[in-house]
Amino acid sequence: MKNKICGLVLAVVAIAACTNSHPSAGGVTQPFLTPHSCHQRYETWNQSATVTTAFSALRADMLGVEEASSSGTVDMEKARQSIEKANAEAAILRSDPIPQCADPVGY
Repeated sequence: MKNKICGLVLAVVAIAACTNSHPSAGGVTQPFLTPHSCHQRYETWNQSATVTTAFSALRADMLGVEEASSSGTVDMEKARQSIEKANAEAAILRSDPIPQCADPVGY
């Protein structure tokens, strides 16, 4: 049961974190500027402080959910708190989505 709960929570948070409901900022380039390649835009996004901090916190929150159910019984309060924190981190990641060129389908 605890594996199903952790798996479900992880899936929901991962989907929420990776959902790209907003087109990436930018898209308008000046004619005299050379646009960055998709790889450059992805690396810039991937190495930004917002993304690295949010992903680290999200991983820690998911470990909190796992720890809440690892003792054979589920500590629902600890799991709830960890899920709420993970949801907040997912919201941060949604506000700074992966560049659209790197995720054209919007996963």
